[in-house]
Amino acid sequence: MSDFKRLHVSALMGANWEAPDWQQLETTRKGEWLLEAHSMTERLKACCATLDVEVLGLHQCDMETLTSSERELLGHEGCLVREVVLSGDNMPWLCARTLVPMSTLTEKEEDIAQLGAVPLGQRVFTQANARRDAIEVATVIVKGEALLARRSRLWVNNKPMLVSGVISPSRADLSGGRLNGCSQSSGVLATHAHGLTDWQLVAALANHVGAVSRRRRYALIQRCWWCSCLALS
Repeated sequence: MSDFKRLHVSALMGANWEAPDWQQLETTRKGEWLLEAHSMTERLKACCATLDVEVLGLHQCDMETLTSSERELLGHEGCLVREVVLSGDNMPWLCARTLVPMSTLTEKEEDIAQLGAVPLGQRVFTQANARRDAIEVATVIVKGEALLARRSRLWVNNKPMLVSGVISPSRADLSGGRLNGCSQSSGVLATHAHGLTDWQLVAALANHVGAVSRRRRYALIQRCWWCSCLALS
């Protein structure tokens, strides 16, 4: 087991999860990340040119190895455990651990066990009925440093899975409201920010990334709203 996996996965497994203070967090920059109800993958993709997934581990666990809170959220059955690191532009940003009940891995969701380097969020949120609930937060200690983490339950076709994740301190400045990897694109927006409308900011971003593919440019424009918010924060 790599040192990175041992430290981060162990921290997630030992986290003391609790309900977030929504009133306090929802108006903060870190709350934009911790309370994200849609795809975290999409948030991360908007901050880098490339987003890669490295699978650290993939194995099954018995019901008895789940914590009481995990059983309350998923039911009393064994799970597939998927541990990954998501890296933006070759820099690790997020270590995540997912518990997928075996009953979830049936019919249309059988492929989730074989995702490999495909981000889970990319797979789940292609479904119109995908949703997220039971968001919880925690502070975990990695190498003596306190890091923010979150856990939430994803549903696809009314089947649950539980995802927990901790963001690497060297790649995420939650107090500043953006990942360091966002600086290049969002910096352009900040340069043009004063006196411009949102759509003018979009145009500035599109012009800046003109060298990238048309598909990538369209994806960036789709995500411009919250990107511009991060740039202006």
